[in-house]
Amino acid sequence: LPQADLRRREEGAEDATAAAAADAATQESRPPAVDLASVATELLQAQLGHVGHGGQHIFAERFGEAPFPTGWVNATTSAALERFSFWLLGVLLTDADERRRWLGSVDTRARLEHCLAKLEAAGRRPVLNLP
Repeated sequence: LPQADLRRREEGAEDATAAAAADAATQESRPPAVDLASVATELLQAQLGHVGHGGQHIFAERFGEAPFPTGWVNATTSAALERFSFWLLGVLLTDADERRRWLGSVDTRARLEHCLAKLEAAGRRPVLNLP
């Protein structure tokens, strides 16, 4: 091979290796999805604390209980996280386009991150999909 082609191949391999290393570092620095779900659950409970008994009753009738029992963090599966992420998306106020986009997404972690961001940004403002 000519030297220029050989150099380009070596540079391409180095770029791919650097990209893979950066991706691995990003993955390691991100909290596990189960931790995102746990924090979202805590923020959801705080939201429920602000709607009073009537609002909690309406919430329970409309959405039921979260798809995990207490202590789910220690024994969860990817399917359970996926169910929770879709349930949580339904619990939060979203516009039609946003909802459609996340319902069509196959990225459970990104869906959880989105819901968590909405809960965090809301603070004490109501963000639950209640009448």
